[in-house]
Order: sequence, then structure tokens, then C-alpha cells
Amino acid sequence: MGERGVDAKTYDGHTGLDVSIGSFRNMDRGVGVYAVAPGTVMRTTDGNFDRNVAFLPGCGDSVNAVYVTHPSGYYFEYLHFKKDTIAVEPGQTIQAGTYLGEVGSSGCSNGPHVHVELRDCGGAPIDPFLTGLVLDPPTYDAPMRLFEVTFRATPFPSADLATVFTQAAPNVTSVPVATTMGFGLTLADGIVGDTVAIEVRRGDGSRFDDLRGKLTIPYPSSVWFWNRTLTGAPGEWTATIRLDGEVARVVSFEVTGDAKARAKASTLEPWVPGPGEGVAHPFPPLDRREPASPPRSAPAQR
Repeated sequence: MGERGVDAKTYDGHTGLDVSIGSFRNMDRGVGVYAVAPGTVMRTTDGNFDRNVAFLPGCGDSVNAVYVTHPSGYYFEYLHFKKDTIAVEPGQTIQAGTYLGEVGSSGCSNGPHVHVELRDCGGAPIDPFLTGLVLDPPTYDAPMRLFEVTFRATPFPSADLATVFTQAAPNVTSVPVATTMGFGLTLADGIVGDTVAIEVRRGDGSRFDDLRGKLTIPYPSSVWFWNRTLTGAPGEWTATIRLDGEVARVVSFEVTGDAKARAKASTLEPWVPGPGEGVAHPFPPLDRREPASPPRSAPAQR
């Protein structure tokens, strides 16, 4: 589907459409999955662990899923639901827009998303983007969009960033001066030349830092991070996030500290960027395709 090589938004062997929600934070808030088209629920699986971040052995047998047949004989597979959220039953007639459950990360999944796949009567995959089945096709080369802000009171490691971001704890709201703080973003889409920036201002309004990055190749999703040691006036600090120069979000956090802590912070050496800061780190593939499904009477679990 779409382009090949570095500009591709897909990968060989993946026969469905992955819709990511960015993090377990969003999964815990609850993000619904709704039926694409009317049909009859053929089968469901539920009750499996739903916070996978890797393709573990046997993961295909532990997916929470809904399988729906349609009058044409085609069927849809909806995979990776959150545990115990599936709201439909086998034999139930549903309509386009019927609530099916919540997005999770069960089965062969690297993070919370829903995998939607269309297959014909014989089990062969159908690409709706090539056959005109999408009512409002999305823009393939979409500009960057902000998925998630991850601010933490410890630096980001340069390894296993996808897991660190996906399993992020709530954002820090108060941090002592002289702390080395991690500023992180999760972004969706992006084309060559797109820019990202975080302007951080201290409690007295002075500029602390201007963190910047630029895409050199397109990504369907990416994570970005910067680690900085906080120096200067305590108070309510602000971080203004801009994508392609447009404000996407403003985040506030409190920086605390007494005179001794401020004196220590004032003697800190200027920060030298570490490896991997301010560049896009792509998410790994969100799921793995296992052997093709058999005919619609008995779709395989994944």
C-alpha cells in the first residue's frame, strides 16, 4: 500500500490497518473501537493479558478479538482489544458504528492499537485503500500530529525508547531545581522537513531552552526526547510545543527549590546533548502477521 522504501508507511507481510492510540495512558482512559460496516458477529475472544510491548512466543494465541461477517461474505477482524471490554456476542447483528470494545495491546502487539483487517470469502486479504472501499481516504503524506507529551523527573535512556514512552507514568507536575528532566513527545505521521520544537520558559518568564528537531525521512509514528538539567528561577515553568511552527500544546509544571538548591543549580555546567536527543526514533511495527486466516467459518486467532 502506498510508497516503497524509506517513504513507506507499511511493511512486508502486514495485511491490515493499524490504528495506534499512542500510549497506555490513553488505553487506561478508555478508547472505543467501533464497527466499520454492518454484519454479524461470528466469533470473539476475550480475557487475555492486554499490556504487551513485545512479540512473545505464543502471542498469537492470546489476542482479544472480534470477527464480523458481512452480507457479501467478506469478514472483518478487529484485534488487540483491552481485556474484558468486548461488548458484542457471537450471532449478534451489528451496524456501522456499533461499539465493539476498547483498544488494548493483547496478542502479538508492541503497544496499544487496533488492527483492522478485511478478508474475502476464501480468506484472502483485501486492501480497502486500493479497492475504493474507504469513504473518506486519509492523506498518505500527512503532517506531524501530537500524540502524547511525556515529561519525567529522570532522563530518558537512549535504548528501548518505544517501551519507555508506551508505558509512561503520569507527567511530572512538580520537580526540584537542578533536576535533570526528560522532555519527550510521541508524534504521529510526518514528512521530510517537518519540524518539532519545545520552548521552555522559567517561572520569571526568561527562556530556559529551545529544544528542536527536524524530520529527515517520513515516519508513520515517532518518539522524540531531550534531557535537560533545570537551572534558574523556580516557579511555574511552561513548555510550549510547536509542530511546523504552530502551537500544538502548552504544558505547565512547578519547579521548586530553596537558596541552597538554586546555588547548586547555578554552578552546573552547560548541558551537552546526549546520543539520540532531538532526532526521530521510529516505533517498531505495532503487530506481527501470522499465517493467513482460513475461510470465514473459523478465523485463526492472532
